[in-house]
Amino acid sequence: MSSKTISMIAYITIIGWLIAFFQSRNTRTPLVKFHLEQALGVFIFSFCWSVILRILFFVIPPLAPVGGILSFVPLVFIILGIINASKEQFTPLPIIGNLIADKIKL
Repeated sequence: MSSKTISMIAYITIIGWLIAFFQSRNTRTPLVKFHLEQALGVFIFSFCWSVILRILFFVIPPLAPVGGILSFVPLVFIILGIINASKEQFTPLPIIGNLIADKIKL
């Protein structure tokens, strides 16, 4: 598979990330490495985000209708990541991309 394809697969669920990780372990290009790191960061963010939203809606139940909109934030990051990977760009994701680049190294 090409680096572009592997980079795009990394964003498609954690199983896609694992496939991309093991498929590229022998010949990991900078593009694949960058998008593996960004995708892993999105998955970690997604888990933390869902926990924060659940706690918030438990404490303040009237905010629950807004939760439907807020729960799509990780999906937006995934779509932006796939778009960047398809264009073979090294653009970090908005808001969390630079944090990910500093913390996660593969």
